[in-house]
Amino acid sequence: MKRIIYTALALTLIISACSKLEVDTPTFEASLESSTFNVGDTVNFKFSGNADYVYFFSGELGKEYTKRTVFENEVNGSAEFQFTSSVAATGTSTNNINVLVSNDFNSVYDTTNVKKATWVDITDKVTLGTGTTLVSSGIINLAPYQAADKPIFIAYKYLGQNNATVTQKTWTIGGFQFRTKQSDGEVYTNASSFTDGAFANVEFKGDSARWVINSTTLTHLGLAAGNPDDNDWVISKAINLKTAVGDATGVETIKNLTTGYMPTSFQYVYTTPGTYKCTIASVNASAEGRKDKLKEFTIVINP
Repeated sequence: MKRIIYTALALTLIISACSKLEVDTPTFEASLESSTFNVGDTVNFKFSGNADYVYFFSGELGKEYTKRTVFENEVNGSAEFQFTSSVAATGTSTNNINVLVSNDFNSVYDTTNVKKATWVDITDKVTLGTGTTLVSSGIINLAPYQAADKPIFIAYKYLGQNNATVTQKTWTIGGFQFRTKQSDGEVYTNASSFTDGAFANVEFKGDSARWVINSTTLTHLGLAAGNPDDNDWVISKAINLKTAVGDATGVETIKNLTTGYMPTSFQYVYTTPGTYKCTIASVNASAEGRKDKLKEFTIVINP
C-alpha cells in the first residue's frame, strides 16, 4: 500500500509508481558532532547517502515520530460506518427518519445544492431503534456507493407531517464511527464523533425544530400534532476515504520528489530546554513497496 504521512502543516508526500521490481533500503546516513547544545544553538546534522524522501521529527511536542499517525493512500479505502439510534416512547407517527449517502455533494450546505447532489437512501440497510434504548445500526458497507477519488457524505433526514392528531417521534442518533479498510488490511478511523464528521444542518421545510448537533449525539425533537410539515437534514463533511485522522502537528520535509536533490546537511534550532528524541526518517518507495530507515538522536538542550 502506498501511504502518505500528513501533518497540520500540510506536508504532502506523493509516491509515484516506477518500474522497479524491488525497493532498496535507503543508503541515507545522518550524524552529529555533539548531542548537547544550548537553547538557540544551531544543531547541524551532516548527511550522506540517498533516499527518495527524508523527514525530520525534532522530538518536540507535536513533532514526535511516534505520533505520525495520519496517512493518505493512493486509492480510496473500503468505507463503512455505524451508529446507534433510539426513539422516544411518545409520538404516534411511523418511522420518520432516513439515512442517505452521496459522493457528489459539493459541500455547499443549502437546499439548492443538496438537491443538486445524488443521494442514495440506505435506510433499509440499517437497523433503527424502536424504543428509548440505543440500538446499533450494524456496520454499513459503503463500497457500493463509492467513486474513485471522491469522498463520501452521510446525511440523516427527519420528516414531520402536518397532521391534526399525529405527533411526531423524537430521535437520537449516537455512537457515530466512520472507518476505511485499506488493501493491506489496515483499518483507519476517519471520524469517531459528530464533531469529527463536522455535521451541519440544512432545513428544507418548517422552522419549528431542527437537528441539535453535539459531539456524541444528533437529536431531533418530535413535533406536536398540528405543526406544519418539517423536512430537516443534517449532513457530514466530505469524508476523505484516503486519509485517517492523526495527532502529529509538525514535521519538516528535507527531501521529496519535488526537491529532487539530497542535501548534505540540515540545521535546526531548539528554543526550549529539555531532552528530545530526534528522528530522521528516510524512505524509498514505489508501486512495488516501501523501505524505511531511521536515524535517531537523543539531544539535550540546556538553558
